[in-house]
Order: sequence, then C-alpha cells, then structure tokens
Amino acid sequence: MSRSIFQIATDFYVLNDLANTVEYNQETGEIINSDDVIKELYNQIELELSEKLDNSVYVIKELLAGAEALKAEKDRLNKRQKALENKAELIKKLALGALQASGQSKLKTLNHNFNITTSKSVVCDEEQLSRDWLRIKFEADKKKIGDALKAGELIDGARLEEKVSLSIR
Repeated sequence: MSRSIFQIATDFYVLNDLANTVEYNQETGEIINSDDVIKELYNQIELELSEKLDNSVYVIKELLAGAEALKAEKDRLNKRQKALENKAELIKKLALGALQASGQSKLKTLNHNFNITTSKSVVCDEEQLSRDWLRIKFEADKKKIGDALKAGELIDGARLEEKVSLSIR
C-alpha cells in the first residue's frame, strides 16, 4: 500500500531523532555506530518521497485543470445569467413603454397588477463635487508599511509575516 506524504515526513523526523541519539552496547559500553543503517533508510525514504512528490504534481495538475474547467463553466453561466437578466429588463422597459403609451398608470389583468411608480436616485460626478460632499476612505498603505518594517521600524498594528510556499517547475 502506498504511504502518504505525511507518513514519509514522519519517517524523516524519526530518522533525525535516531541520528541525534547515541546508542551503546550495554554489556561493553561501546558506542554503536548506526550511521550506515540510518543513511540507507534515509536514502530509501528520500526515494519514496521523490516518487510521491512527482506523482503529487500530476494530481495537482489534474485538480487545477478541473478548477479551470469549473471557472470556464462559471463564466459561461454568468454570461448566460446576465443575458437572461438583460432580456427580462428589456421586456420590463417595453411593458412600461406600452403602459405609458396607453395613457394609464395602472392596469389589472387576470394574473397581475401593473403600476407605474416613480422614484428619485442621486447621480454624482465625483470630480465636479466640492470636498464638502465627499467622504474619505482610509486604508492601509501596505507598500509603505512593508518598507518601514523591513527597515526595522516598529509599527503598532502591523508586522511582517513570513510565508512558506512550494515552487514546482
């Protein structure tokens, strides 16, 4: 049965512990040199890890291809959704135009009631508005903060966080 990457990593930890442990013969007190055995086990586990990682790349590629296919399908469905919404909005505009052309603001049918309503919405050209009518949005300047932290400055509420990732080529 194939072992998991986790199991292989655990074996490496055990080997490292074993390599840092001094063994000796209890009868003679002589130190037992197990370096050759540890090296052989290490090479076997490393070969198994290499094979497992190579196979993992194929699984990763398959998963990413599946994700890309789902993204393409999502995009296709989003376009279809938008087209249906636009068509429904067009029909509503046509119905509004027809009701307005009839001179009526209300119409009852067997199944529905149609009413023309009015509302007001605010439309702004922000570049033409004075500052009195603008709201300021504050957000962290991560570039500036990062440069300051890298230079050794201490900033309350910010820290550099090291992230570890795997590069596969």
